[in-house]
Amino acid sequence: MKHVPTSSSIVAALGWTDSPSELSGELQVLNPATAHLGLRLLRHVVDIVIVAVALFFMASSAFAQCDSLRQVQMQIDTFYAMASDGTVDTTLMVLSNELVPYYSFDFQEDSARFHLHIGEFALNRNWCALNWCDGKYYNFDDVSGSARWDYSNAQLSDISRTRTFRVVGGDTLSFFREFYWYDSTTQSYNPAKLVSTDEIYGSVELVAAGSNTRIALLDTFSLRSSGSATPCLYLWRPVVARVEYLVPSYVDSTDAFMRINLHSAGPSGSRFMRYDNMSMALSKTHLAESDWNTYAASVANANNCNQSCTFSVATHTSPREVEISVVPTQTAVDQIKVVDINGNIINATSLPVGLAYTVPIPQAGIYIVAGYKSGSVVCTTLVYAP
Repeated sequence: MKHVPTSSSIVAALGWTDSPSELSGELQVLNPATAHLGLRLLRHVVDIVIVAVALFFMASSAFAQCDSLRQVQMQIDTFYAMASDGTVDTTLMVLSNELVPYYSFDFQEDSARFHLHIGEFALNRNWCALNWCDGKYYNFDDVSGSARWDYSNAQLSDISRTRTFRVVGGDTLSFFREFYWYDSTTQSYNPAKLVSTDEIYGSVELVAAGSNTRIALLDTFSLRSSGSATPCLYLWRPVVARVEYLVPSYVDSTDAFMRINLHSAGPSGSRFMRYDNMSMALSKTHLAESDWNTYAASVANANNCNQSCTFSVATHTSPREVEISVVPTQTAVDQIKVVDINGNIINATSLPVGLAYTVPIPQAGIYIVAGYKSGSVVCTTLVYAP
């Protein structure tokens, strides 16, 4: 395999393939649009053809060469989307500053494939450079099309990071990440089914460069198959999320970086693979994409490790609101908060308030409904407000 398959070999920036039928053990980033939920998760992610003034083509081999400097400065300013018939759609312009470096991680077993895409690392909304080399594979041989364990998970984690930057209290760090899995037994992206022998873990942390010690944990998740072949997840945020972190005021000015830690445990012997690529800033479309939000809500509902809440949640569209029904005489929860995926509190209601109440929702999207007891979260549920 010369490159992660796309409908155009000219640009490897997106790294998506068109169909999960291309399962050959290669490191591929598969398209959840074929899921039984009818997802069209990548509707806004199109192959990019480089077009600038008179420049209509670039040789794919030259464009795909490993280049760590491309993330710093694009050589041309304007890109256009490629239409389905292979022509250039000059009405869909993408500015070069909307293309950012991404890490695409892949973990494969016989019965399941896990995919994590993470990028858009920023300090105060300015892009951070990554320890990254465009078009490069790790733990995968693109000539033979097979895994090659050159790096342990710990070694791969150690080099999956931003470049060092200076940070001080009051700064804002951010990044975007999304993950999903493919069930090989049904050949579908089924959020309700996961047959896996291994458990995988991931986190993103802010690290002090001088001491290599953690300053803050920014995000974390774990995924395994439960005994009933259903997913068991522990995560802070939905499977598609933009993470923002305000550096506390007590943090002195220091050199630091953001690092991705990936681990696995189980009998398969598999490891994470990585592919470095350029992508459009996916947060601009995927966070607002109804199919992505539906998928995230479906994953949350299918999670076999969610602690049961003593309330249920439903949504209404006219007007847009969340209806929360509380179990009578329950004492497990004394307050319920509705929070958006950026952590903004939409509503906080102390109990008891009767059997049910509604909360107006400002806009469509994923929301977290959390139950509290004596100020501590005891259960959460995700809901998609269309």
